[in-house]
Amino acid sequence: MKTIKNLFTKFIKPLLALSVAIFGLNTASAQDSILSATYTAGTPTNLLSGGKYLVKDILFISSSNATTSVKFYDSAGSTNIVRAAYTNFTSYATNYNVVWTNSSGILVTNTQTGVYRQSVPVSASTNEAPALAGPFLITALGTRTISDVNVIPVNGFTLMSAGAGIVEIVYEKLSP
Repeated sequence: MKTIKNLFTKFIKPLLALSVAIFGLNTASAQDSILSATYTAGTPTNLLSGGKYLVKDILFISSSNATTSVKFYDSAGSTNIVRAAYTNFTSYATNYNVVWTNSSGILVTNTQTGVYRQSVPVSASTNEAPALAGPFLITALGTRTISDVNVIPVNGFTLMSAGAGIVEIVYEKLSP
């Protein structure tokens, strides 16, 4: 009987205390945060920077007199992807002639086959990045709640809208 009590005191009791502490810390770190921000038409609005966020719900309050569309991007402020200019190479099969003068002064023409390689410049391009969430339509001077969005941005969470208003997001900071 005494050995069971010693076993409980030495091993099981500390193990129970440790598990309660771990579960207590785990639930404390999983609390939701709320962020409110104003946004304007045609201007990217960065809401979260970096990754390790779970965006759960979004509330829109429109201040525009027309129905507008809103998109969210996985970015720290830009909604575009810019590809720099570069040089590409193309090649194709061709025939070419080699003309030379022999020792008797006669022109000799040899036709050869070969591959011609040519450089081709490719200009820079700017394209819209793929939307992480949306597009969502917001009615004129209305509100809209988007529940269970559940996206995890890697670089940030940026909003782009055709109108103006206030956005409120509910998110959870994920542990590293």
